[in-house]
Amino acid sequence: EKELRAVHITGTNGKGSVASIIACILQAAGYKVGLYTSPHLIDFRERIRINGKMIPKNEVIRIFERVRSKKVKLSYFEFLTASALLYFKEKKVDFLVAEVGLGGRLDATNVIDSIVSVITNISLEHTDMLGNTIGKIAKEKACIIKDNSIVVSGVKDSVALKIIKKRAMEKNSKLIIAGNLVKRLSSDLEKQVIRYKNETIRFPLLGDFQLKNVSTALAVIEALKHYNVKIPLKCIKRGIEQVKWPGRMEIVKRKPLFIYDCAHNLHAIKAIKPFLKQLSYDKFIAVMSIMNDKDYKAMIKELEELADIFIFSKAENDRAVSPEILAKEVRKKRVIVEKNIKKAVTTGFSLSTPNDLVLVTGSIYFVGDVKRILASSGSCLFL
Repeated sequence: EKELRAVHITGTNGKGSVASIIACILQAAGYKVGLYTSPHLIDFRERIRINGKMIPKNEVIRIFERVRSKKVKLSYFEFLTASALLYFKEKKVDFLVAEVGLGGRLDATNVIDSIVSVITNISLEHTDMLGNTIGKIAKEKACIIKDNSIVVSGVKDSVALKIIKKRAMEKNSKLIIAGNLVKRLSSDLEKQVIRYKNETIRFPLLGDFQLKNVSTALAVIEALKHYNVKIPLKCIKRGIEQVKWPGRMEIVKRKPLFIYDCAHNLHAIKAIKPFLKQLSYDKFIAVMSIMNDKDYKAMIKELEELADIFIFSKAENDRAVSPEILAKEVRKKRVIVEKNIKKAVTTGFSLSTPNDLVLVTGSIYFVGDVKRILASSGSCLFL
């Protein structure tokens, strides 16, 4: 896919947020931007967007038929990736911003010949497929770096960074380390106010970790200058202020404080903890489901420092760990097992008072299930 000016993003966490911020800034500057992310929360069409709009249903049918007519055996993700790239090419997008599905080297998105590749961060995940050390995982992810391009790295780990540097040199590519390009001036439950250069910006995504993500995205925008893509500061400000990324520290209700967060691995749970600690609440109720390829024992242990009550349910996914197994990991706090997703959430609410926190987390699939089920049942939880 050499015809598209592409930004290709990998990393353990933050890929979607970084992709969304970059896409919003490019769109605010007047470009037509294709955004390819995964997985989806509710509708798989969320994965394929142009200027924030999901691919229309009639286009899905047409594009799928075209890909199917090639009679090539493809996995689900390969099929979606081929469909997305075909759609973006047909619609003549100015930029493609694409998130890796898993890893890098063998990922279906690695057919993209990007001008900028991005590695947000690296921690141990998918060790059965990517390797059981940071070094091995870094090698897999660094394989998205293309010849004579630019790589932006938010990676702090010295072993991983060494591998990324080596790959960049082999590919004759320029490595840019994403530093802290923004300063937080203030924050509340609606936004963080940040300073970038001499501009004050209202950033809608919450949490310390999102400051790293916006810095990485801004490093990419600055890197695009090497390709004569110069974006005015006012467009950067407007783009950041328009960012929406549902399910990431998404506050749905205030009394009690009801939050969705797709933290789906240990690295992500650790990342949301500082934000949760800053909140004021009497009681913290965690409603969770976790996939079986994650370190669920460590994730629960990490949250047990903050949560008062755990309610374990089961996402509508074959990889979801049985809630009974999750419940065994809680040592000192109250535990409830409720396989029915709607009942799990309503139980959380029934146990809460207006000064409490109810957090739905543990998996993007689970957060998506909760959102869909509550929306379809016309739930009165939010009245």
